[in-house]
Amino acid sequence: MTTDTGIDLVACSPARPDALTIQVKANLKGKPGGGKGKPHLDWWIPRDSPANLIALVDLDTERVWLFTPAEIVGVAQQKPDNRLHFFMALDPSTQNRRDGKPVHDHAFESHLLTNMVHRIFFPPTAVMKP
Repeated sequence: MTTDTGIDLVACSPARPDALTIQVKANLKGKPGGGKGKPHLDWWIPRDSPANLIALVDLDTERVWLFTPAEIVGVAQQKPDNRLHFFMALDPSTQNRRDGKPVHDHAFESHLLTNMVHRIFFPPTAVMKP
């Protein structure tokens, strides 16, 4: 996009009547949680993102997760001001959160791009274009 409006990509599918907008947030690699803990990926997402989808990227492992803005609000562990802070633990021995929210990267496997493509781009209500 030519200006930073919160939209980084636009995706189209012949199975959808509309285009989907995507905001992309990326991490180069995991970093110590809280500055000293086990490795985590974390992203800051604006609460008022105009995009239909949020793509969270781990460049180190080349993984991409797709979430709707409502899903991000639901899973974000911190919600200061007008931002959402969402993180994933990379070490399976990291303790679960006391509030019960998922924290491990494997807990979000259903949101990996490879698992989301069909749901997002070929939903049951989509109308095929001729």
